[in-house]
Amino acid sequence: MSGVDNQNSEWTFGQVFSAIAWVPILVEIFVIVRKGPIIGLNRRLSKGYTVVSTSASGSPPEEDRQYLKL
Repeated sequence: MSGVDNQNSEWTFGQVFSAIAWVPILVEIFVIVRKGPIIGLNRRLSKGYTVVSTSASGSPPEEDRQYLKL
């Protein structure tokens, strides 16, 4: 139940739920920053896919060319 004025320190259910909804997103960002983008993003993909890096020119390295769609 919400308070009568805006001066109380009680949170409503919606405020608590919206704060908790950010937890999985912040955990994912932390894992990607800590382990790097390749490992951090690969763990969320299904087994049939993999994350590969590309060079700044847009052409992937020679060892990653097998993953390209033609």
